[in-house]
Amino acid sequence: MPSLDSSAAQRPRNCTNALQYHGASPLYDLATLQSAIRYKRYTDEQRHRILGVAKDGGDWALAADHNGVAYKTAWSWVNQARSTVVWRPVEVQRGGARRVKIMPEHVDHMVKLLEDNCLLTLFDLVGELQVKFGIEVTPQTVRNALDTICYTCQKKHAEPSEMNSPRVKDYVGVELIKLSPYSPMLNLIENVFSVFKSDVKYYLATHRDAILRPPPGVTKAQHRATYMLCAAKHSMRVKVTPELCDSEAAHTLSFHARALDKHDMPVVS
Repeated sequence: MPSLDSSAAQRPRNCTNALQYHGASPLYDLATLQSAIRYKRYTDEQRHRILGVAKDGGDWALAADHNGVAYKTAWSWVNQARSTVVWRPVEVQRGGARRVKIMPEHVDHMVKLLEDNCLLTLFDLVGELQVKFGIEVTPQTVRNALDTICYTCQKKHAEPSEMNSPRVKDYVGVELIKLSPYSPMLNLIENVFSVFKSDVKYYLATHRDAILRPPPGVTKAQHRATYMLCAAKHSMRVKVTPELCDSEAAHTLSFHARALDKHDMPVVS
């Protein structure tokens, strides 16, 4: 059975030596081992022993080695103790109660307000708490407090409150007559633009190989933007002609009479 000193002398000081010390394969996941060593937690007893040795002027590095504490960790403990003159582990509070602004009496007041008027918004409750109790909270804080007592919030919509107004009742039974979303039979610009887009797509597909090879010193975005501009200019010059515009304008004339008479029309191009 090796003594404490010999065990400390044989203890590996880095991850690579640790692999050799424990007989691990070189293919072992070094990242996992490094993470485990980096986030290793030490007890207050280990820290107390090292700080006690350092306070008495002893070899704290040797004490850290004997207690299995990394040198850098022990050095940070000793350095902090020397600067703060506190030679004992400082207890850090974890968990416990958190400081809150909304107390039970505030929640009770909000519940009473909601029972009187269920249409109050979160901003209204924030204002009531500030006036009544002098506390400033956010709407999300109020929402969280109401959620703890199983109160739900809904978004405010204007339609239900206006549904029974006299202005709306005057139009009960009225049927809205509208055209189809694009109305291509009456929209000559839409038909011309459809020809324009089709030719742009054909131009870009024809020059696909050149588009995918930008020249040196030119970014992909700049190179593709140049070809898009070329495609648009080519389509406007070749396809969007005065003859096409006249033809589409004449095409819509055949639908004007049916539209004025409010008759149904088939959606055709």
